[in-house]
Amino acid sequence: MLHWSSVRNALANSSRHVLAAALAGIILLVLLSAWLDLTFSEAWLTTAKWARFPFLVLALFPYLLAEETLLGPVTIGKLWRRLALALSLRLISWGALMAGVLVLHNGEILMGLLAVYMGLFNLIQRSAMDIVHSETGSAAATALFGAILLAGFCLVIFPFT
Repeated sequence: MLHWSSVRNALANSSRHVLAAALAGIILLVLLSAWLDLTFSEAWLTTAKWARFPFLVLALFPYLLAEETLLGPVTIGKLWRRLALALSLRLISWGALMAGVLVLHNGEILMGLLAVYMGLFNLIQRSAMDIVHSETGSAAATALFGAILLAGFCLVIFPFT
């Protein structure tokens, strides 16, 4: 909320880029889910999970938009620094969530057990988001693309009942 002007500028970009990023995210999610489902795991989203999908995207979008506005524009020479900063922000968020799980003793340790896979997914997703950001120049489109991919990954991996 302290950087409202940056967020407002990020949301003011062309809706054409946001629509294209949303469509690309949905297509990529469906293609990856179908490939994983047909090859070696049951990764297809069920009807109940598709019903939760828009709400999870809406919950993830503000964080990813804040991350994009904090990272700033993509510059050619500083791609690795941008990726390292984004991954360190996500590591801090993951650490806070894991600390809550460990302190509250609720037994939900799946996030800890899947830490390597989450790290690998975050690396691939963040790289794809950088490509979307460099092509569109829109932080909102990039955040929506990332929220779609992260929501799909979370719905496939974590047991939502």
